Amino acid sequence: MKRILCLLTACVLFCSTLTPVYANNTLGEAIDYISAAGIEYEYNVETIQPDQNVTKAVFAQNVIKLLNMSEIECNNVYYHDVSEDHWAFDSIGMLTELGVISGNGSKYFYPDEYITRDEAATIIVAALGYRMYANNAGGFPYGYLKVANELELFEDCTFENSELTLSNATIMLRNALDANIANTKMSQNELVYAKSDDTVLNYYHNKYYGKGTLTAGDGITFQAPYVIEDGYAIIDGIEYTTKLTGLIDYIGTDVEFLYEAEAADSDERELVWVKSRGRSQSIDIKKDEYCRFDSEQYTFYYSDGGEKTKKLNISEGIIVIYNGAISTRSVAEVLNLDKYDVRFVKSNGSTQYDIAIVWEYQNMVAGMVDTNDHIIYDKFGQGRMLDISDDREKIIVEGGRLPEQIETGDILSYYESEDGRLLKIDISKTVTEVTAKWIRDDSGKKVLIADGGEYTFYDNDASATVLNGETVKLYLDKNGYIVNIERVKADGFPAYLIKATYDESDEILILKTLDYDGNIEKRRVEEKAKFDGTKTELDVIYSMITADGTTRQQVVVLKVNENGLISSIDTTEVGSRETQDATLRCHERNYRGQYKHHGRLVPKYLISQSTTIFSVPSVASGDDRDYLVKHKSDMSNDQWYTFDIYRYSQEAVGYEEIMVIKDKQWGLSGGNDKLYVLVDEIIGVLNADGDAVEEMTFNRQGADSKATTIPEFSLLDMGVKSGDLVQLSMNMRGEIEDAEIKYSYGSDERPINTAYNAEPGLRVVYAHETVGNVLRIGHDSGADFDEIFEVMDKDIVIYDEDADPGEKIRPGTMWDILDYISFGESCSTVAIQTIDESPWSVVVYK
Repeated sequence: MKRILCLLTACVLFCSTLTPVYANNTLGEAIDYISAAGIEYEYNVETIQPDQNVTKAVFAQNVIKLLNMSEIECNNVYYHDVSEDHWAFDSIGMLTELGVISGNGSKYFYPDEYITRDEAATIIVAALGYRMYANNAGGFPYGYLKVANELELFEDCTFENSELTLSNATIMLRNALDANIANTKMSQNELVYAKSDDTVLNYYHNKYYGKGTLTAGDGITFQAPYVIEDGYAIIDGIEYTTKLTGLIDYIGTDVEFLYEAEAADSDERELVWVKSRGRSQSIDIKKDEYCRFDSEQYTFYYSDGGEKTKKLNISEGIIVIYNGAISTRSVAEVLNLDKYDVRFVKSNGSTQYDIAIVWEYQNMVAGMVDTNDHIIYDKFGQGRMLDISDDREKIIVEGGRLPEQIETGDILSYYESEDGRLLKIDISKTVTEVTAKWIRDDSGKKVLIADGGEYTFYDNDASATVLNGETVKLYLDKNGYIVNIERVKADGFPAYLIKATYDESDEILILKTLDYDGNIEKRRVEEKAKFDGTKTELDVIYSMITADGTTRQQVVVLKVNENGLISSIDTTEVGSRETQDATLRCHERNYRGQYKHHGRLVPKYLISQSTTIFSVPSVASGDDRDYLVKHKSDMSNDQWYTFDIYRYSQEAVGYEEIMVIKDKQWGLSGGNDKLYVLVDEIIGVLNADGDAVEEMTFNRQGADSKATTIPEFSLLDMGVKSGDLVQLSMNMRGEIEDAEIKYSYGSDERPINTAYNAEPGLRVVYAHETVGNVLRIGHDSGADFDEIFEVMDKDIVIYDEDADPGEKIRPGTMWDILDYISFGESCSTVAIQTIDESPWSVVVYK
């Protein structure tokens, strides 16, 4: 019989709208299964709901599809109410000719009446060849219901009344696909009924159901001697062709599947549907800052949302599949990435997890799409690009689009295999404007607090600042993480006025400013721009902001029109149409205060991450490099600063909005720069000027950083090595120009700087015991302890000398310290850096 292979387009749309994940949705699974069998289902989300009742005509048409007879025409009229122009004429007629239905005996079928469960069961039972058997078992309805139960047609159905709903009808049709059709034979002059080996699925559709372990797909296999190409899959050693994608997520797991073939044992089989059986021992984890992989113990620690940390035992021979290809990197390097989704699998009865399927995406906002060179440029990343050329074997774009159809402004979350063979792109178009308040560091996560809620950054190292009350545009990825923040400056923004000058024509006034985002900008002033609330001629504005030709450097609030011209300038003066409460105000000039690391400027000012900090010279400078925007994290504890305090929003805020620091030499030793960094590695590189310098990778309070030396200075010549604690001196460009070793790793010296004051202290001691968050330490390895500290997990890093380069330092927990204590003196060495006798960083040396 001719096969009809169709896509279940309408019903797939319906099910995707209902729920995109079928794992716990029987109706969705049924629709998926029917689709894989090649049966066309005409319903969609606009016309049918799961609890909608089904008419007799509709059900008859679907039973004909079940029997793969949709293309057969009927030439006879059997019912007065089903004429030749009735849309279901062929279906109803063919079922009548087959003896499946017979109407009500008076040549009426009533096609628009709702069908009942008993009637539907009778039609399917008769269509499968069991009509006489059901009649002998009691007839309608009980004999047919008995056979329907034997064929498991009602499996997973939920009947609330006698009428059949679309949900139950779909599940019955799905069950009918797996039902065995009747096999009849004569025995002692009697017709004997039995179930044949054939099911509706294979007899009418040439599809076969199977179960097994999938060991290869999407070009990935980890079982020798197999080498598999894309478009093939292997289940229990049998190879299948397939057009399916996403098989990677099933590798190593038990699956149920459908394949198409002329016979069950045919050499040519096409895999058309796969679903996890849930029998394999696997676990899905969303890796974040609470997860880590211990390469020494081959243990993966994670949290399932509770307070306790759980762990998985990982096989040392684990296969790591990263973004669609077997990874060539070390297991530790992949499993200690910041964020990813992972499925750990125990394959073939393994007692340990021996497969890890890792998906990690990167984000970018599409700028220009170059269709000639096949490159997508990042709208915000400097020089960042994504290759979409034919050099890749496979590019999958969400929604079935071509890569060239990606539009400017699309937010791309892309997965790229190590070998570049596979590129998978998911697209978000979520861009929202919010009123920002501040950015908070929340246990290693950077979070934007806004009027409409909280938004987490995807990249914890993202460099971003906002002002209280500022309107910003957020680009959010597919999971709602912030990819980028675009500032909307139309409503006014603070800037530091560096210079005001006329152009060569003496008719255009230009202001050079340091904007609050750190950029030096030159802008023309619009004719008759507002100055302190009043439209003012350019020459008058110039005279108000200069004295004897010298610009009066100060904080201003600017508004810029759509052409980039300055349309409004607000200074600390009160204009004729303004009140003191609605203009920029300077609350303190040349204030000298001492900064405390929690944000307090003793005694009466408080700054936050969202405070705009302009760093400027006291005397006007012609060097733009003297004008900087700094952040709270750049401030040095217990250092004295001379600064001005400004406020410009109308609502009262607890933190200061604008701070101007004068004559601060950033980057030189002092304050936070007295705190030490843990050296990871030092390598030789070329700087931007082509000079040979050294690049040091280091960890500072749990955060990884890099810095290069000036050409004249060498860390290696000083004897700095991996594992050392070093105090750095850096110039204005952030280059290392000097360093002092505070603790040389492996030396016999153990600094114990018990400076019981605000100055940084250092102790290299022995960890004796942990009780909750309390660490007891000793200055020697004896049984007694000398001091105690309350230590939080976020302050702990582990240094492992035996790890690969770039992996020697990793985040740790109190559990690590406890484990290392149990190994003895050699593993219990810790270096504790303190401020105000509080741990600033705890380094645990393995």
